[in-house]
Amino acid sequence: MRRIFLVLVVLLAACTPADEMQEGQITNLEGTPVLLEDYTQGKSAIVNFWASWCSFCKEEMPLLQSVEKQFVGIAVVGVNLQEDQAVARAYVEAGGYTFTNLLDPGSELKERFGVFTQPTTIVLGPDGNELHRKDGPFTEEELMQWVEELLALVPEDEGTSEPQEQASGVEIQTSTPTR
Repeated sequence: MRRIFLVLVVLLAACTPADEMQEGQITNLEGTPVLLEDYTQGKSAIVNFWASWCSFCKEEMPLLQSVEKQFVGIAVVGVNLQEDQAVARAYVEAGGYTFTNLLDPGSELKERFGVFTQPTTIVLGPDGNELHRKDGPFTEEELMQWVEELLALVPEDEGTSEPQEQASGVEIQTSTPTR
């Protein structure tokens, strides 16, 4: 009887469509299963948990886009919480945001980092260790400090997309997003 039950379980699992078996996995906005480490491993990174309805998140997204554009040695990864793929993708496309954005429908990343609000921003060193954490909105000054610290960890030839003087600190150049 146990063998029959085991065989049935194996057969049922084998007959389950792949997308049902992957439900809850972390994906990119196209729906492909991914790992956060695919984008952050060996790099300094800023990971921001957001939602399209979050007013503070709407203020942070253009700043994160500027970091992505100006500092190629820093990975910027957004993690959308609690929204459907279509909603998150439409928001990212409408804002013109080109930094990596992921979906976390099973709350794997939310639980791993102990996220309880959005926005939440985690700053990771190239070794994957958490350097900073901000529960709630960050200020532009905080972001500049994090970027400056992360740039010190990035090899000089990989830090920025264009040569910049950094004697007086980091300046993030932003433009008003169109929505």
